[in-house]
Amino acid sequence: MQLFDEVNDDNFILFAARHYYNPKCIDVEEFYEDLNRFKYIKRLLNRYIESGKLAERLILNHVIVIFNAFDVNPTLKMLEYKLNDEQWKVIKPFLVFLRHIKNDEYIKVPIKEDLMGIVKRAADLAFTFRFLRMLVMKWESWDAYKLGIIDDKGKRDKSVKLDNDEKKSAYTPFIRLAANVKRLVGQNKLTSLASALYLIREYNGLSDKELEKILKEFNITSLDFITEENAWFVLEDRRISPGVYRIKDEKLLNSTFEQLVNPKDQIKVFDNAYPIGEMFGLDIYEATHLRSNQKIYVTTGELTK
Repeated sequence: MQLFDEVNDDNFILFAARHYYNPKCIDVEEFYEDLNRFKYIKRLLNRYIESGKLAERLILNHVIVIFNAFDVNPTLKMLEYKLNDEQWKVIKPFLVFLRHIKNDEYIKVPIKEDLMGIVKRAADLAFTFRFLRMLVMKWESWDAYKLGIIDDKGKRDKSVKLDNDEKKSAYTPFIRLAANVKRLVGQNKLTSLASALYLIREYNGLSDKELEKILKEFNITSLDFITEENAWFVLEDRRISPGVYRIKDEKLLNSTFEQLVNPKDQIKVFDNAYPIGEMFGLDIYEATHLRSNQKIYVTTGELTK
């Protein structure tokens, strides 16, 4: 039997230490501070079970920190050891929403559907706050800049490889999305911003109301997008005329959020290219980036022949 076949009282701290990652940790006290969050989560879950009072934002914050510090699978293993069945019923909606587990995992634990709405609202607020914080930060304050991953305009330096955990943590999908939006806001490219915000909505499930809060910080309103529509190749039924177009601005791939789409790259619009959604009055379409053969979201204002 190997040391960590199962987590128990005897090896819990050693198991946690083995999987701990915090590049900003300066001493052992910070390790124990993060480890104690399991205890805090357990207390907050018990309070909800006993009184019905849910500290959803506090739970969400603790959950985000421990998964960042100990990684997904080790954290799940520690939660399995620390929490009982009733506590799992409460925490499962948080884990599903954060995509650490799927809805059909831990099937013996019924999900509390009434909690999903509460968790989503709390997550929306947390996401919006963090997103806004990154948008107003100078590029030089971003960890990705300090590690050479992006330059002083937020552009990715592709010569710098994400070859260690510190760099990967400094350039997560969330941070790529934030950097993309920050560049577009600074350049006032609203048609590209619309498709970028749609990608955020698909990724995180943010409501239009929360997205409007982000725009409000930069004196952009939903009405500003309406004047940006370019409809010269849109057919009467709102389809884009099929064919090959060039993209005006840099974009992220839908699947990985990698910045692999460059200005003037070719994209292909296939038959039946109806809008898949809309963002502040602009239709959003899905097209294929030819060089990577990956899907991207576009508006008509981003396309040229």
